[in-house]
Amino acid sequence: IWMVHTWGVYRLKSDGSVAVNVSFDIPRALDVDPYDGSMWVIGRGCCGYPSLVKVDVNGNLLFSSYNDFKVLNNTGRGSLAVVHSDGSVWIKPDSGNYVGHVVKLDKNGNILVDVPGFSANGNIRVNQNTGDVYVVDNVGFATASVSKYSSTGTLLKIGPTFSYCAEARG
Repeated sequence: IWMVHTWGVYRLKSDGSVAVNVSFDIPRALDVDPYDGSMWVIGRGCCGYPSLVKVDVNGNLLFSSYNDFKVLNNTGRGSLAVVHSDGSVWIKPDSGNYVGHVVKLDKNGNILVDVPGFSANGNIRVNQNTGDVYVVDNVGFATASVSKYSSTGTLLKIGPTFSYCAEARG
């Protein structure tokens, strides 16, 4: 199992001891490819650390936005989701050159799809059965909308806008 901690990402053994320790500057989200156990992680990306990396089950670096693709560096907190059928990953950076975009990378970190037009904040999830991606986009104070895209980035549906603090303010 992979776990996020303030300054790193850890893979634990079944007895709970640490098998792999990957140093990382404030990791925010991770997702694991179930076929090979590799792990993508997105984080703050400063102080010499990349903001998006992929490592194998032994902690060996497979992709680094700092070394391999500097235009994606400084993705900030962001969010990500691995597509289990092919090991690709969707990311939604909240800073850097791709802020306001949802980007799909292949398993080697090459850009496959780039969909602009989002706010910096929000979340992303993949329907593993269809490959469709759902993007939660913050469109105002305590207000968000959900959009559905195909695996190729075609807009399929724009969901309703909703307030997620209406009850608390009430």
